[in-house]
Amino acid sequence: MSPAARSEAVQLFQWKNVNIQGMGYVTGLVVQPAAPFDVYIRTDVGGAYRFDRPSSSWIPLLDGLATQAGIGTESVAIDPGTPSRVYAVIPRTNAIVNNQYQYTAEAMVSEDRGVTWRGTGLVQYGLYIGANDDYRVESGERLAVDPNNSNVVYFASRRNGLWRGLRQSNAQYTWAPVSYTHLDVYKRQAQSMTAEGQCSARL
Repeated sequence: MSPAARSEAVQLFQWKNVNIQGMGYVTGLVVQPAAPFDVYIRTDVGGAYRFDRPSSSWIPLLDGLATQAGIGTESVAIDPGTPSRVYAVIPRTNAIVNNQYQYTAEAMVSEDRGVTWRGTGLVQYGLYIGANDDYRVESGERLAVDPNNSNVVYFASRRNGLWRGLRQSNAQYTWAPVSYTHLDVYKRQAQSMTAEGQCSARL
């Protein structure tokens, strides 16, 4: 590409700061690949936001939640198969352990693009969460929905291993840790199911 062409390409983009009116650092961004192509961001201490195109502004999604540990967001995940569904892992309870606060993770789910939320039951297992801990940006998203099966959700916790959530027919969730043995079983199951579009062989 010639210098003139490179100069023209550069001028196609204008970069500037984004005014979110939130708190803390923006630690992650996810985009829904299906219409309406929602963009979500998470912050370490200030919750999660969705970009509203008509008003060109960021809408706070978690400010109305009552928790014992703030709304710092560990991870956000979209459901590729259900554009209106979004997940967020936040601290739901806290305790003092060895003279330090320890926050317990809950995976919240919204069926209306973040307008309302409900818990999925992960909090009962006492998994550690650290939305404001070190490597909160570099580790990427810890929560993921199987792109071929909207009923399967994975959460990679900081201290308690990998967990798998299953969405039941009544829209409730069951969670269980994934062991190395389970990973091998899941891989074999996934390989046999991928052709039917039920589960991904690799995430």
